[in-house]
Amino acid sequence: MNTNSPTQKGEAAGPDRSGRKTAPPGTRVLILDDDQLVADVIGRALRSLGCETETALAPSAFFAALGSFSPTHLVIDLFMPEMDGLAVLHRLAELGCDARIIVTSGHEVRLLESMRQSARALGLDVIGRLEKPFRMARLADLMAQQEDSAEAQAAQPLREDVVPAPLRGPQALAVVQDALAAPLPDLADLGGDPLAIDFVTGLATGQLQLYLQNKVSCSTRSVVGHEALVRWYHPEKGIVPPAQFVPEIEARGLEHLLARHMLELAMSHLSRHGAGLHMSVNVSLATFRMASFRQTLSALRERYDIAPERIILELTETGTSEILPSDIDTLTRLRLDGYQLAIDDFGIGMSSLQRLVQLPFSEVKIDRMFVRDITQSEEARKIVTAIIAMARALGMQVTAEGVEDAATLKILADLGCDLAQGYYLGRPFPAEAQPAR
Repeated sequence: MNTNSPTQKGEAAGPDRSGRKTAPPGTRVLILDDDQLVADVIGRALRSLGCETETALAPSAFFAALGSFSPTHLVIDLFMPEMDGLAVLHRLAELGCDARIIVTSGHEVRLLESMRQSARALGLDVIGRLEKPFRMARLADLMAQQEDSAEAQAAQPLREDVVPAPLRGPQALAVVQDALAAPLPDLADLGGDPLAIDFVTGLATGQLQLYLQNKVSCSTRSVVGHEALVRWYHPEKGIVPPAQFVPEIEARGLEHLLARHMLELAMSHLSRHGAGLHMSVNVSLATFRMASFRQTLSALRERYDIAPERIILELTETGTSEILPSDIDTLTRLRLDGYQLAIDDFGIGMSSLQRLVQLPFSEVKIDRMFVRDITQSEEARKIVTAIIAMARALGMQVTAEGVEDAATLKILADLGCDLAQGYYLGRPFPAEAQPAR
C-alpha cells in the first residue's frame, strides 16, 4: 500500500487561476486498482487536483485502509483477480460506507454503467464512472462536484425516477428456490401432473435433444455459431417442438431444469466442435435469479473445458420489463465472468431504450416480425436500420432473426448487421448431425 501527500492542498472547488478545476478542500481519495502503473497515474492526477491519496493494490489492503485513512472518495477498479468489483461494492454497502465512489475500468462502457447502477441500488453514493484510458478533464469534473450538488446528481444518466428503489431487508426480492443444481425431483412429488411427470421422465431418459440453428456472418456468409434449441422426442407423441411444451413447463416453475439440461448439452457439444464457434442458450429471468446459476455455469464450463466467451445467454426482451436492481447485479456478474448476454426478440417487448443502455447486454437480436418485411416495407426497413444504428452506438453486436431469402440477407449486410439466422441460412438440425472437428 502506498500513501502519498499532495504537493498542493485544497483550494475550493471551481476553477483556479489557470481555469483548471480542483477538488474540494480536505478531499481524501482511496484508490483500488490491481495495476500498480494505473494506480500511480490516477494517484498523481488526483494529487494535482489537491487531493490526498492512498493506493491499495488488492481488496484486502483496501478494506484495511478504509478505517485508518478515512477517505472522502473511493476510486474502484471493477476487474480484479482477488475479488470482483461488485463484491467490493456489496462489502462497502454492508459496512455502511458513505464515501463518494467513482467506478473505473478498461472494459466496455455499458458494463461499467451497469456496475454503477448496481452500486446505486445498494445505496452507495456513486458520482460517476471513469473509463480507461481516462481523461484528466473527466476526473477533474468528478472530483470538483460538491457533496450537496443536486445538479451534479441530476446530470448523471441513471436517475432514481426511472430506477426502482433499492430493495433491502424484508422488502428484498425473494430469490427463487435454489434448485438449479439439485437432482431431478421424484415423480411422486409432482402432484400427479401428467405433463410434469412426462417432462421429468424425459429429462432423465434423454428424450429432450439438442437441435442447432446456424448463426451466420452477414458479410462473409460463414457460420460463426449456433443457437441451442430443444426438441422433445416423446415416446408417444413423436417430436414435440418447444412452442408446445416450454410455456407449460414455465407455468409449472420447472424451466430451471430445462435450462440446466440445455446448458449441459450445449457445452458438451462445444467441447467437440472447435474453438471458433459460440453457442446461444435461452435462459429465463427466473433461472437467472437462482443463487446457484453462476456456480452451475462454472461447474459445467470446467467439466467440458469451455471458455465463457463461447457461451451467449439469451434473455427475451419481454422479460426485461420485470428486471430489478438485483437482476442488474446478477447480469453484470455474469458479464464479469466472461459470458456474453443477448436480448432476444428485441422490438416487441415493453422495455425502454434507457433500460437497454443500463443492462450489460453484448448482443441485440432483432425480432423476425421486423426482419421478414424489410424487402417490402419501408417502415420495417427504417426500424431495422434504427436498431442497428443504436446497437452500433452502444457497442453491441446485432443478429437478425427470421432471414428467409437472399434479398433480406443482402439488405441486412448493406445496413451493417453482424449476424443472421433463419431458414434461408439453415433450418434447425439435430446437433448429432454436425460432425466433430
